[in-house]
Amino acid sequence: MKYILPLLFCSLSVLAQNKDIQGVYKFNLQDTGELHLNSDNTYNLTLFSGSYSLEGDKITFTSAPNPSFELHKEEGKSSQLELTFYVANELGNYIYVGYENAKGEVTYTALTALHPVKYSEALRVTIPRTEYLYLVDTQTAEYVQQFMERQSNTKVKVEKFAIGKQTNALKINYLSRPHNMLEEVDFVYDAPTQSLIIADAHIGSIALFKKKNKATSSQFPLVSINPLPNWQQQLHKASAELTITPEKTLKEALQKAKKEQQLLVILTDAEGWNEKLVNYLTDKYSKDWEEEDDSEETPQITLPYVYYVASRKDHKWLKKNGFSTTTPQLIVVGENETIVYSQPIDPEAEYFNNAMDAEVYQAIELARKVDKTLTNPQAPIAEVLQVMNEVFQANYKVNLYYLLPKVAETDEEDQTDYFLGLQPERIYRLQLTPAQLATQWERLVAHYNEKKPLNQSYYSLLARNFGAASLSHKIFNTPNPLSLTDYKAICYLVENYSAVKDEKIDVYTTSLYRTIKELATNKVVPFKELQHTLLEAEKQQLLSLNNLVDFYEKYTPNELTSFFVTYFNTLKAEGSGSVLAALDKRFEQQKENNDWKRYKYQFALVDNNIAWKVFEEENTDVSKVNQAVEWAKIAADLVPENPFMLDTLACLLYTQGDKATASSIQQKAVKLMKILVETEEESVSDLKEMEKHLSIFNAK
Repeated sequence: MKYILPLLFCSLSVLAQNKDIQGVYKFNLQDTGELHLNSDNTYNLTLFSGSYSLEGDKITFTSAPNPSFELHKEEGKSSQLELTFYVANELGNYIYVGYENAKGEVTYTALTALHPVKYSEALRVTIPRTEYLYLVDTQTAEYVQQFMERQSNTKVKVEKFAIGKQTNALKINYLSRPHNMLEEVDFVYDAPTQSLIIADAHIGSIALFKKKNKATSSQFPLVSINPLPNWQQQLHKASAELTITPEKTLKEALQKAKKEQQLLVILTDAEGWNEKLVNYLTDKYSKDWEEEDDSEETPQITLPYVYYVASRKDHKWLKKNGFSTTTPQLIVVGENETIVYSQPIDPEAEYFNNAMDAEVYQAIELARKVDKTLTNPQAPIAEVLQVMNEVFQANYKVNLYYLLPKVAETDEEDQTDYFLGLQPERIYRLQLTPAQLATQWERLVAHYNEKKPLNQSYYSLLARNFGAASLSHKIFNTPNPLSLTDYKAICYLVENYSAVKDEKIDVYTTSLYRTIKELATNKVVPFKELQHTLLEAEKQQLLSLNNLVDFYEKYTPNELTSFFVTYFNTLKAEGSGSVLAALDKRFEQQKENNDWKRYKYQFALVDNNIAWKVFEEENTDVSKVNQAVEWAKIAADLVPENPFMLDTLACLLYTQGDKATASSIQQKAVKLMKILVETEEESVSDLKEMEKHLSIFNAK
């Protein structure tokens, strides 16, 4: 298992009945996860490695320093090495990638300097193949350098992985600091089955590991973690000299813009402008450059468009396109050499304002595409999908809303600032209406919901078109009026999630659930249909149990207990009678929560709350009380030191007539609660309520 195992084995003892235990052990509860007990008394276990010692029948494991990265091999098609980092984009500034050259020397480059392709939760880069991959997380070093009097002895951890030059693709997870789940776990080695069996009062006996013939894990073990001093020499180096070099000819500029799918910005009669342009663009883009460039050479600013300065030899082209050859001009050229924007410019102006900002012109160009396609009721459906996805993929600064003929009065000042330096009468205005957008959305859903196989581009659109991130918000800054079309899109999203969840398509789950609640509140769809969709979404690990419970509590509270009876029994069946085993499988399948302790606590909390609901509201129903006792026992086993969960269990046992056990458990609950009250983590009133329960249980 990805995350529980490091927690289990931070401090671990195994009681062995057979000293010949070296080998590879497979984690029994899912297909991945291996424990390697090596002959040199070292071990590798998923994220952790270290050493072990054998004294009699007892094996003691000592963990090496915690890694920051987890590597998994993938099947790539490149002749080089493709690295996909699952990390927030802003953290890319602190991660360095190292690989060996022909001399065995290691070259380190900032992840963001490798020009990564950005996904919502991932960065993909390509480097030469290498025998060893070196990864560095510099966040701590950055903090020390910037805030701790710029100490000169800053060190970072360099993590070395043996991947082999035959590897051409890796998935790399960035890890938060793991937490120790248990102080100690006892295992028994079962010689006949060659298994390591966990024996714990709360968990029960589970064969967690079974010996196998050879390793099959796709994960690369960590070779070493070593400190590297004086790292600040490689962080955020700046140069005093920056240059911007325009393209040499107009033909080359047009060709480059077409090839790189960028805008072309042309200035005419630009004598003396280059220095001003450098100063302006340095202020705008140098921060990004400093974070990305770590070379010794004087760099050039990488502009988000192609830049060209026109001269006399370009007069023919200027006249052909209706531009003056005597008045200084700013000309922006888009796809197919269409003119996106143009205006005369004062060469004496000190500031360019937004006249040289790519996002403004990208917005204008995108608005033209949107109008061309989405205002046409007969537009090819593939073009509709492409344009809608382009709206989502645009930089957040590419603001279509400000291109509307009229914006809200509260936004007028921001609209003026957005186009500062441009002439309003020359700016293209968006013509699309909300009704036209709704019509195209209906066409799109009706078409692709019936298509097989699944269209990933369409699914990617559905995954984002909710709430404040919806097309309606992005274009008109207004909520999307929900309809049956939106529900059909959600059903398609849920039904096909299993086919795409490994394809790096992330669904905006919070917005998805809010949309489902809005459909219920506005009675667009009957509750029963929405409940069925929610159950399927939870089964697919797309939405959570908390979402389900919240929905039942809000719309059909009388059905909550009956729902949980079915849910709990299904969970037991999935784990062959063990709720813990089922939770473990589900934890491995989901990707929203990387903390096993928190994951099981969330389940225990729901479990406990519904058990308490039975105690308060249905305590005369013997069958339901018996079921609630089972739920409460699971919650108390999962979180054994929680006084509230012990209190629930004690109250239910008392209701069953087991006063002695109820009193014993309640005494522990009161003792734990007193500690929490002393540390001001819980209130005195809750303690008094628990003491009241205890006095009732002890009454003759």
